[in-house]
Amino acid sequence: MSRRAPLTLAQTLCWAALLHIFRHEPSAVADYAGRALRICQEHRIAVYPAYALCVIGWALGASGESEKGLTEIAQGVVLIQLLSRNWINGPT
Repeated sequence: MSRRAPLTLAQTLCWAALLHIFRHEPSAVADYAGRALRICQEHRIAVYPAYALCVIGWALGASGESEKGLTEIAQGVVLIQLLSRNWINGPT
């Protein structure tokens, strides 16, 4: 894993996960999104964990784990809302 450009790597992994949604490949989606999430956590990247959680939720739902999937998606949406609020109003 590259340590020189973690933001770019996390973004690329999220886009790769989205591509695999269109191909309906939940295991690949979960792999790419999980890797993105780990990079974000390791490097304290704020934006992409929200998207990764939503995408992981899709993968869980597509694999038959609807409740877990909805929980992940809900967590991702809450994080997106918090980030948006902080971006518009500034941190509280």
